[in-house]
Amino acid sequence: MSEGLLEAMRRPLSELELAVPTQRWLEGGGFTLIGEVVERTEAELMALPHYDRRSLRELKELLADLGLQLGMKVEGWR
Repeated sequence: MSEGLLEAMRRPLSELELAVPTQRWLEGGGFTLIGEVVERTEAELMALPHYDRRSLRELKELLADLGLQLGMKVEGWR
């Protein structure tokens, strides 16, 4: 994996400029870093309280812009 993708995974979620409901949903799940979210599957995220289909779509689009997707298993990003 490129160093750019690893750096993206180490960034705080707040840098994604998420909509407030999306940010609250992920923070409620205890996530603070992009990589923590990327490691989870769509099903795992859907099980979190306050799940919203629009929030999931927003998240996936922003991750795709960074070259990331849900369910990635990447060693050494932390």
